[in-house]
Amino acid sequence: MAGEIGHLPVSDSGALCSCGARGCLETFCSGTAIARRGQEWAARRPEGVARLLELSGSTAENISARAVVEAATEGDAAAGQIIRETARWLARALLTLIRLLNPDRIILGGGVAQAGNVLVGPVYEYLEELGSPTLNPSTEIVLAELGTYSALYGAAVLASEVA
Repeated sequence: MAGEIGHLPVSDSGALCSCGARGCLETFCSGTAIARRGQEWAARRPEGVARLLELSGSTAENISARAVVEAATEGDAAAGQIIRETARWLARALLTLIRLLNPDRIILGGGVAQAGNVLVGPVYEYLEELGSPTLNPSTEIVLAELGTYSALYGAAVLASEVA
């Protein structure tokens, strides 16, 4: 599990993670977590997520992370809030990594990274807000160039090296 930041504990509570623990970054920042928060908003305040529901066939259960990102990109306030919450949790975890390892670059991959600047912009804002004026990291945060295929390419390279 080394290097799998999705299972960094970032909270004492939260939904149950696929690894069996609670409070993992994945339970706050994965596509599943984003979709779940969109569904929760729709159940509590359907009038506040009209665009999100429209993108999801008018059914709260059909709300996906992709729909939340699309609505946020269009300026939907509720979807924007969900993405900003996600960015805040992600920034906390990335700040921990930055303070521990001081990497030159962090590459975000996977489905959620497909959100692009609608997610990365707020991540930078929160890194600045949560950071320290005396510990000013220069870590660059970028999106994986191979998008959702990054893991497949990595597996193929690993398999070719083992063979």
